[in-house]
Amino acid sequence: MVGQLRGFRLGLIAILTIAGGGFAPAKAQDRCDDLLPGPALRAGPPRGVTATDLVSVRTIGSPDASTLDRPGPIAVSPDGSHLAFVLIRAEPATNDYCRGLVVMSVRGQSRPRLVDRGGDYISFRAFYRDLSTDVGTPQTVTPLWSPNGRTLFYLKRLDGRTSLWRINIESGTARLATAPEFDIESVVQPHDGGRLLLAGRPGYATTDRSIDREGLSGWHFDERVVTNYGARPKVREADAPLKIYSFDPDREQLSVATAEEEMVFSLAQRERDGLAATRADGIRATIEPLPKTFFGPSVITLTSRGQRRCLATACTGKLIGLWWNGNSLVFMRQEGWHEEATALYRWTPGESRTRLLSRTLDALQGCVAAAANLICTDESTTRPRRLVTVKLATGQQSPLFDPNPEFAAIRLGQARRLRWRNDRGLEAWGDLVLPPGHRPGHRVPLVVVQYHSRGFLRGGTNDEYPVFLLAEHGMAVLSLERPEFIGVRDPNLTTIAAVDRVNIAGWTDHASLFSSLKTGVEAAISSGVADPSRLGISGVSDGATLARYALINSRLFKAAAISSCCLEPNTVMAYGGLAWAQANLSTGFPSTVRPDAAFWKPMSLALNADRIDTPLLMQLADREYILAMEAFNALRERGKPVDMFVFPGEGHGKSQPAHRLAIYERSVDWFAFWLRNEEDPSPAKRSQYQRWEAMRRQPARLAIRGRAATPRRRPAA
Repeated sequence: MVGQLRGFRLGLIAILTIAGGGFAPAKAQDRCDDLLPGPALRAGPPRGVTATDLVSVRTIGSPDASTLDRPGPIAVSPDGSHLAFVLIRAEPATNDYCRGLVVMSVRGQSRPRLVDRGGDYISFRAFYRDLSTDVGTPQTVTPLWSPNGRTLFYLKRLDGRTSLWRINIESGTARLATAPEFDIESVVQPHDGGRLLLAGRPGYATTDRSIDREGLSGWHFDERVVTNYGARPKVREADAPLKIYSFDPDREQLSVATAEEEMVFSLAQRERDGLAATRADGIRATIEPLPKTFFGPSVITLTSRGQRRCLATACTGKLIGLWWNGNSLVFMRQEGWHEEATALYRWTPGESRTRLLSRTLDALQGCVAAAANLICTDESTTRPRRLVTVKLATGQQSPLFDPNPEFAAIRLGQARRLRWRNDRGLEAWGDLVLPPGHRPGHRVPLVVVQYHSRGFLRGGTNDEYPVFLLAEHGMAVLSLERPEFIGVRDPNLTTIAAVDRVNIAGWTDHASLFSSLKTGVEAAISSGVADPSRLGISGVSDGATLARYALINSRLFKAAAISSCCLEPNTVMAYGGLAWAQANLSTGFPSTVRPDAAFWKPMSLALNADRIDTPLLMQLADREYILAMEAFNALRERGKPVDMFVFPGEGHGKSQPAHRLAIYERSVDWFAFWLRNEEDPSPAKRSQYQRWEAMRRQPARLAIRGRAATPRRRPAA
């Protein structure tokens, strides 16, 4: 209940004391003993990367660098001497996650220490078309320090509830701080430091119980039902609005926030996320969208007895963070070719020019100020995320903590950045990853992974197609960064629906994407790396849509694997529920009663099933596979090579470690079979290859020219 404390949970709240540095885990947590890494041990030549290596990468913050990490994952102590963050690692053997709260010196003078461990995966929940949706991606949890630096607060999920926990660093104990009857979604700390402001949706549980009661007499089928998720109605955002609460840590009392506290919560969120910064004299700098723009650039604005903008060129654009350093403002922006670079600038109010401090192709984000430095996460195409220190005065960067030192002993393929424009003049890029030890001029199969390529190349968007594992098995990979949406280019479009209408009309956006895809593939072929007769494509979400568009509108690819499916005439109007159907109608999709074959011809697998011979692997969530049935059945009826796997308990973004490991391995097997004529000799996979061999023998299949009829056995790992 609100304001009450819970008892200790043995095995879940055992704490590493700051003085002793020891930890006595419960047996259930023995597998997480190495959550905090030891020093890197490299003996002999580096070894090849494995699927487990990539699935088990330790992460700080959001694992996807293409989505700006807000809130950032790092918290700096009030005296600026220490920082805290949550460290997470997937554990595929138990289909679970290891999770711990880490404290370390901002100077890296001593080994980081676990001060709490345990808790369940916290999945990000959002509202789409006014309906609650479990997205599947992890929610970033930012710890908070007490004003005296002796206590840490952070969100932890146990027994189906996300609550606020407090860690006494001196005594090494952890306990619930407050556990209201709803999930706490966010916690911030105002400047006064005497209270915490929490956000949650108490109406969610109330509405959920109401839906239970409704079921006794039958659920009414209306816009609340998302058919592919099941018959149970979903909670509408209007029935579960976000509420703000004030928590007194000393009295451990929770109360409804005042109107003033709600305003403070909003500002504290922006400051936590690097979108606002207040100087000691009260002057506030904020990142604001330009007036009358929806998808356009932002600008730096100062507020002190009125508002004024920074008029320097660099002060307008894709701004992602700002911090005061004395009387000067240091800000971060993405710029360059399709905003591939992250740059740090200095601006002193009153001056007309800015000074460039640094620019990098690394994904630098999640930054917080610590005295004269920023502490940020940083990752490159070939290096997993780490913590770095960035000097505010110069932009100079130095490493602080590497959560994955094992990768120093792992061999990864070389990555080359390719840049191009599509047929509409839009900028795009791709990272061409070569098999380790690749010989110049030797052509190999190429697999396209989509649809962002910022940061460590793990598995593409939603992390399902392992870039370096495919390269380890003799295939080059083109990791694509998509060009901007066609609809975004029109400054007069001020709603997502309006942009979608432009994108969908004549499948304009996917034609633009396909042009970019073809140009990138042609660049990989021209480089002498890719074999044009052995091309594969993969994709999740909109990347899967582009993969299907490519199969219908070209003969480029000899194998495909997708994790989302499909946009089809009946599917978009029936299988996703009334709200999705209405949204589709409003953006230009034909209705059920007025079919339009010409509209669907460039996109529908079902209507083009007789023309598609490319082997297609579908690895789908159980909440989405029904959306694939129209296309899957059409391909099956035509005798085409299609295989489907369904993963239980998953949504649009798959989160279960065992599932991700299986998808990694099967994807490599699939592309190696069709593009390299190679099989894994594992007896456990015999039925898989028997099924695929039967597909290969189907009359409709196009043989891969020059390949032997009998598959090669892949060397045992």
